[in-house]
Amino acid sequence: MRLRCRHAPPAPPAPPCRQLGGYLAAGVALSGDHDPAFVGHAGAEAQLFIDVITWVAYAVAGAGALVRDAHADSLSEQDPGLRIDATAHLGLGLDYRPARDWSVGGVARYQLVLTDLDRTAPTFDVALAYTLYFE
Repeated sequence: MRLRCRHAPPAPPAPPCRQLGGYLAAGVALSGDHDPAFVGHAGAEAQLFIDVITWVAYAVAGAGALVRDAHADSLSEQDPGLRIDATAHLGLGLDYRPARDWSVGGVARYQLVLTDLDRTAPTFDVALAYTLYFE
C-alpha cells in the first residue's frame, strides 16, 4: 500500500511529491552454489517522485526484513532453517498511472543485508507491481 500526496492546482512549479510506502515480496533465490531456496522480504520505504504525470518515475530508500532458507554449509552451520536479517535498500522505479487510484510498474532495489555483512553479498532485485492508492 502506498500513501499518495497531492498538490492543489494551480501551483507551478510544484515541489517534488513525497510519500511513504510498504511492500511484501516472495520468491526463490537462484544460486550456482546451492539448490533453489525460499526468499521473502518485507519493507517500508520513503519515495520521492521525479515526475507526476501518466508515467511516474521515482526513487526509493528504506529498510526491511529478509526471510530466507539458511543453507547448512553457508549461512547457519549449526541451525539450518529460516533465517531473518535486517536490510537497507535504495532503488528506482517507473509506474504507468492512467487513473488516480491505481498503477502498474516496476522497481529495482539494491539491498544490503545489515545483520550478515560478512557472509552475504549485497543483492539486487527487480519487481513488477500493481499498486492501489488510498487518500
